[in-house]
Amino acid sequence: MKRGIGAFVIALVMTVSPVAAQDDGVLAPGFHRLQQVAITTADIDRSVAFYRDTVGVKLMFIDNNMAFFDLAGTRLVVALDRKRQRLERP
Repeated sequence: MKRGIGAFVIALVMTVSPVAAQDDGVLAPGFHRLQQVAITTADIDRSVAFYRDTVGVKLMFIDNNMAFFDLAGTRLVVALDRKRQRLERP
């Protein structure tokens, strides 16, 4: 099974708190929680469809070629990168 950037981002968001926790369960000083993750894409419409329809992440809004999703209180921002070449798939 192929795993793309979506699986990486979801895994990052879900595992950041245990990594930052100290032995007593208290978060490291100055670290409260991950508030935002931003990634770029060559195809904003395809990325929105993937995160919203396939992964099931709540789409908050789309503005200025950026899509904002809510991952249980952590914001995922997917931004269009016009310089990236979109890979053609067969």
